[in-house]
Amino acid sequence: MALPAGAQKYYNDAVSITDVSLWQQGESLYIDMQIDMRRVKVDNDRTLTLTPLLVGADHNVMLSPIIINGHRRQKAYVRSMALNEETELGVPYDKEEILSYTQVIPYQPWMVDASLNLEENLCGCGGHQEELTQELIQKGVSTEIGRLSAIHPMLSYIRPEADKVEIRSRQYEAHLEFPVNKSVILPDYMNNKSELQQIQKMLSEIVNDKEVSVKGIYIEGLASPEGALKLNEQLSVSRAEALKNYLAAHGQIPAGLCHVSFGGENWDGLVKALEASSLKEKATLLDIITHTADITLRKEKLKKVDGGAPYRAMLKELYPALRKVNCRVDYTSDITIAAQSDARATNLNAAADALSRKDLTAARGYLDKSNQQTAQYINNNGVYYLLNGEPERAILEFNKAIRKGNEAARHNLEEMEKVMKMRKK
Repeated sequence: MALPAGAQKYYNDAVSITDVSLWQQGESLYIDMQIDMRRVKVDNDRTLTLTPLLVGADHNVMLSPIIINGHRRQKAYVRSMALNEETELGVPYDKEEILSYTQVIPYQPWMVDASLNLEENLCGCGGHQEELTQELIQKGVSTEIGRLSAIHPMLSYIRPEADKVEIRSRQYEAHLEFPVNKSVILPDYMNNKSELQQIQKMLSEIVNDKEVSVKGIYIEGLASPEGALKLNEQLSVSRAEALKNYLAAHGQIPAGLCHVSFGGENWDGLVKALEASSLKEKATLLDIITHTADITLRKEKLKKVDGGAPYRAMLKELYPALRKVNCRVDYTSDITIAAQSDARATNLNAAADALSRKDLTAARGYLDKSNQQTAQYINNNGVYYLLNGEPERAILEFNKAIRKGNEAARHNLEEMEKVMKMRKK
């Protein structure tokens, strides 16, 4: 009776085990092996129990045991099973066959470094001495993350573009206060003096920088969402125009570069303000905003909540801060941009080299100093997450890079999908 090549022998060489597999997939751990016990001999009045154990540093799981009875013990065992008496339930074993042993258990993180052992217990029945031994079958589990980390991903490199000019922006949100239904800026009204100083400071720093070329100044007015939309639009544009005129009068804006627009009623700001508020009805108010598409109907519903008290509180406490003006300056700086372009490309390429060595600490540092808008960065960031054992984040990054036309990311995602579709051996 020849044993298969590569068989491991246990229980005084009477048991051989082949085709051992510890395979994690999703939330399950699949345990498979072929167990040949045809050489096992057990005395008539004794029982041999073979119990596979999954053993970790601080945990262990006992799997279904295999019970081999001597002739007389087997008869007693069968009777107890027929009478439904309490008895240890084992995997049935026909000594004429090789047992295909399969167990599926919930996977837990500690199992990644676990060992599969075989406990051999020959009972102390019939006046014999109990014999208890434990032997190693296999150490380590094939995990999905481990299989993914074995992929050899394609990395992206970028050629520096020193002559490329990039438009950059700085933005400030001005919460200017206006008297009701007025659009005249009063510098000494409420907190206007401080807000105007901040805008002037930002503009002065950019306009007076000799290495900067201003391309446009955009002033956008936003309205609190009460009253008619048309009136809100007119009022917001008028207030944005008022800020433009104020800054022009104080020498802050180059002629012809300023653009004024209406940013809409500030519903996003109201949602954030409500979420941060202590209004007890805020859940109801947020539900109305989220699920009522018709703006006019939405406003009417808000007014009627709890007799109108919450709405009056919003008008007083939340709405004033929603009436704001965004001021954005677009500019270029050829010397700085060229230098930064070189540096960011160099960092991106250094990150790719570090990833090829699986030096994740160095790669993260270089990636954080790269241009994060490029497809090459996004692909390499996906590779970082893949090697760091974060497959979900890697997939998100590869998909983003693919949408930007990055073929390396497409290859990497296809390789991941192959591994994730693999079934247990």
